[in-house]
Amino acid sequence: MKQKLISLILVILTLMGCLLVNPALALEVEIGQQVELKATKPIGVPLHETASSSLKGRLPDGTIASVVDTDDDKRWLKIETDDQQGWIVEKYVAQVLGQIPNPIPPTPPIPPTPPIIPDDGTTVWSSKEACRAIVDSGQRLPRSESQSLRLASWNIRWFPDGGPGNSNDSDQKTDLDWLSCTIAWMDVDVLAVQEIKTTSSGNQAWKQVTSKLNQDTDGDWQVILNGCGSPTNQHVGFLYNGNKVKPEQNKEIWQFNGRAAEARESCKDNLRPGYMAYFQPITSPGFDFYAVSVHSDSGRGEKDIETRRTALERIDEVTKDLVNIDGDIIILGDFNTMGIDGGITAQKEIEELEEKVKTEIPGFTLLSLQPSCSHYFQKRPGLLDHILVSSDSEELINTQGISQGYCGINNCQRINGNLPSAALRLSDHCPIIADFSNSDLD
Repeated sequence: MKQKLISLILVILTLMGCLLVNPALALEVEIGQQVELKATKPIGVPLHETASSSLKGRLPDGTIASVVDTDDDKRWLKIETDDQQGWIVEKYVAQVLGQIPNPIPPTPPIPPTPPIIPDDGTTVWSSKEACRAIVDSGQRLPRSESQSLRLASWNIRWFPDGGPGNSNDSDQKTDLDWLSCTIAWMDVDVLAVQEIKTTSSGNQAWKQVTSKLNQDTDGDWQVILNGCGSPTNQHVGFLYNGNKVKPEQNKEIWQFNGRAAEARESCKDNLRPGYMAYFQPITSPGFDFYAVSVHSDSGRGEKDIETRRTALERIDEVTKDLVNIDGDIIILGDFNTMGIDGGITAQKEIEELEEKVKTEIPGFTLLSLQPSCSHYFQKRPGLLDHILVSSDSEELINTQGISQGYCGINNCQRINGNLPSAALRLSDHCPIIADFSNSDLD
């Protein structure tokens, strides 16, 4: 009898030991479930750093936690509460509450909308920072028509150094960020440029400008320039958005250097040839046209004005064959219509220009500018930059161009006091703009 009693006690103890050693038999806990914890002592449920004896703290009885991991035999559970994470032994699970509900994904924060800064066309020219605020807010210079193609011309004084030769005039060095910002704001598609150096620093500067423009306009901006002359000399060409137009038949036009007698003299006497491209629309139908960027001889002597007149006389030589391909021809840039000392006035030279180009093939219209200046010299306004458009071009929207920059801000009045920052950090010239219907009307 005694022996049977001892055997029974041993069986009971064995069963109790199995229950204590294998509490996992009581519950099936899986990753992704919520559980309620039970403490066996008033001090709480032991919470460990790893799945081993590495006590880091305790959790109160009744804590609700999520199971995020288990060890191989599920004896250890990695749990997570609102404010901490760690490992517990599975025996401290009182009950399984079910799967963790799918959390509602947090609403991504809405990026702040840049403030709309009122702009009357003057703010962008007051400083780089002011221009950046305007462009970042999405404002642009309105177009004559929403689907128009915008052409412009800008003599960017000795880009990018601000002075001739190898000079690096810090007071007049081109502010590249400001320049790209103003071009983005003007919303131009093709910009004829003058006074451009082709040095390594000049090429690097264009990379910075086009990179900024690509960011601001979602465009593909590129530069093409004439090749003759020293890299430190002045060059002409185009900055254009490759997502809107593509240039073809690019070439120097030696005839626009009034001192040259043939193509190999395109840059004779350090003057500039014209630079021509046939711009085709990326999306058809669209406006296709020939454009020539020019920079005539500067000076108020008899020789200078004769050089300018010779260049105008040669327009026919350039255009007579072009009209058989496309009669839309635009000649734009710095014509240096400044008159001569002791002779004709600047206004008279402009009138001569207007009359002369009417008779050049296929006949050109000189666009009037509003306001009527494009340059300041010694704080006095002058009209040196012009846009000529073939007279029968049906795509031209207005016969009046727009003079932008501080020329427009000052309404072509004499400047009293200090020169505007834009005159120092951008150019002594102002950009001029004309809009064309982006359609094929001829």
